[in-house]
Amino acid sequence: MFQKILVPTDGSRLSQKAVTKALALAKLCGGMLVVLHVYPRFASRAVAATLLVGGETMQQAKRAAPGVHEATFVTVEGDKAVDNGAVESLAGLWEHAHVRVARTQFSETLGLNHDVVDPEQVGANVAVTYPVLERWIGP
Repeated sequence: MFQKILVPTDGSRLSQKAVTKALALAKLCGGMLVVLHVYPRFASRAVAATLLVGGETMQQAKRAAPGVHEATFVTVEGDKAVDNGAVESLAGLWEHAHVRVARTQFSETLGLNHDVVDPEQVGANVAVTYPVLERWIGP
């Protein structure tokens, strides 16, 4: 019947159900299941640009102190889009350069996506994230 089944997933509950159904169908047909992870509304060129900026920021942090006196790092525990270890390395380099660094990490148990600002993102919960972010941004 079906030789290959392609199912995109963005990590949402609905897409997880689709993967489960597609797997059952693939088993029934003896077909191959191809799971494609997609990140909604995030262009691959933007990913490349973000990686370049991140790499350059890390290199500059190794060469000289940043031009700020304080910084806040907001992360999501278990984030699949960002290397939280690299974020922590950058924070450590800046602290070594006498920058006052604050950290906020949203727990993985909240089920948040990488983008904690956009209310339209899969897994968004602005009722949880906005009050925390507003405390850092201030009046």
